[in-house]
Amino acid sequence: MTDKILETKKAMRCAIRAKGLSRLDKYNLVKDKISSLTECERKILLKECRRDYESYDRSQDVKELITISIAGIGLLITLLGIIVKDLEIIAEQNNTLILNIGVFVLLYIFILAFSQIWRNKNMYITKYMIDILEDNE
Repeated sequence: MTDKILETKKAMRCAIRAKGLSRLDKYNLVKDKISSLTECERKILLKECRRDYESYDRSQDVKELITISIAGIGLLITLLGIIVKDLEIIAEQNNTLILNIGVFVLLYIFILAFSQIWRNKNMYITKYMIDILEDNE
């Protein structure tokens, strides 16, 4: 059995992502995809898109978690610096430790940036779909 709603949703996403089309062409293309659905199926798709939008919006919590953990790592580094200050440790070990921590923090920042780009892109597409579905009501 084919899932007409899922196929329409995928087709809408592809139309929104299409390069080289004007805004009006994209709008008309997406609107044509919706026209094949019944009224009940449109309502289901609209509700599903709203749930998707809310789930992408909740991914902001992941960003905050990563930000808090980076701040925690900074506090741990400060604490480690206070402890190590009184100990006699070879400078090469300190440099290696600082380099490892720096790479770890940069990796965290990269993950944060990637997740933010993914979130914004998906929120834009979903909001566009919601707007068009609401126009057809």
